[in-house]
Amino acid sequence: MSRDYAQYEIHVHGEVPIKPGTTMKQIEAAVKPLWRYAGATSLAEAPSLFDEEPGFEYDAQKHVLAVCWTVEGNADFQNALDEACAALCDLSSEGAGIEVSYYDNDDDEGRDEFGLIFVGPTPEAIHETQRQFMLEDVTRLMERHFDRGEMVEVVDAVNRLFAKRLLSIAQGQKLTRFELPSGGGSGHGGGKRHLH
Repeated sequence: MSRDYAQYEIHVHGEVPIKPGTTMKQIEAAVKPLWRYAGATSLAEAPSLFDEEPGFEYDAQKHVLAVCWTVEGNADFQNALDEACAALCDLSSEGAGIEVSYYDNDDDEGRDEFGLIFVGPTPEAIHETQRQFMLEDVTRLMERHFDRGEMVEVVDAVNRLFAKRLLSIAQGQKLTRFELPSGGGSGHGGGKRHLH
């Protein structure tokens, strides 16, 4: 895929539990849209832009695909990402969240965007992972000002909202499988890159 000018450094980071018996060849095929986006002819030929990032690593003993990979690209990267995540859902054994960060090469003020994409073997598994991430975020934010005992009502409200969504899933309503919310703010301590 040719791009005249790569506006972003795009960083993908996360760990996806993989079904036992899955081969590296299957994983390479699942993430093919990403390494093809990078202009590579195989996963091995698509290292991260940064040497300190391992790229795509599959631990066959722990059945975990770890991703810490940066590529240059534009907004069209989202299509490759969606396709790869759909394929990873078929290989995953549990729900997982994958962070995606867009670092704007034209923005000297470091106003970057980042979001989460959720993958999993079923909509219910994805839903549960979203709930856990939301509770962690809410708790982390509120514990700066409140004791855990004071947060019970808010936690209960979050759980009720997700229970309502789960009911919608059970009733066959189509919900968004992946989400990459656009959001402003650096969220990265003011720097251009967020190293893991």
